[in-house]
Amino acid sequence: MKAKFEGMRPGEPMIVDELGRRISLILRLVPETPEEVAELKKFCRMTDAFTFVIDEEFRSNSAHIAPVYAERSFSVVLRPAYSEENR
Repeated sequence: MKAKFEGMRPGEPMIVDELGRRISLILRLVPETPEEVAELKKFCRMTDAFTFVIDEEFRSNSAHIAPVYAERSFSVVLRPAYSEENR
């Protein structure tokens, strides 16, 4: 099974706020064997950690990632800029 991150590298699609700041990353788990597909589907049913996706358009559109995958988005922590106190 492969894990793919989306939104971490320049040029990749990412979820941004109205100011253009990255606010979310996507982790996508892509099974490579029928056994992994079954395991991933079972895992997604047992937990709400990932959404199991069946890509119906996979065969007609080679730009799509895989026929099945699981994905989850994670919030990006925006740390406030460091400020020194005036003494």
